Amino acid sequence: MNNIEKFNKCAAEIFSRLYEKFPIGTDIKIDEFPQFKNLEDEGIFNETVKFLINEGFIRCDFVSYDSYLNVVLTSKGFITLNSIPEAISNKKETLGDKLKEVLKTGKEEGIKSIIREIIKLFLFPSI
Repeated sequence: MNNIEKFNKCAAEIFSRLYEKFPIGTDIKIDEFPQFKNLEDEGIFNETVKFLINEGFIRCDFVSYDSYLNVVLTSKGFITLNSIPEAISNKKETLGDKLKEVLKTGKEEGIKSIIREIIKLFLFPSI
């Protein structure tokens, strides 16, 4: 698995958890994600969280070595995950719902597709 695939998986796991808990802040701890246990994957996980914070998808009150405390989707992050893209609008499933569904299957291509759509809608909401 390359870095982008790992990023997609990390972002999907984080988005899914935060969407499910929204608007309540939640702690994200690396040890709660066993698939990111080795040192390289921990680095990808941490950089993914930093990217999501820096790009405005999520907010975080406190960062420690292995934890991110009181993490919540930003309003723009929530609106993006709560949107229903035209391609799936007949099903009335939000991107957040679809993300949760695709994570259960573990299909890398599905995860990649949903993360791509989330980032596209976040950056270009009118497209």
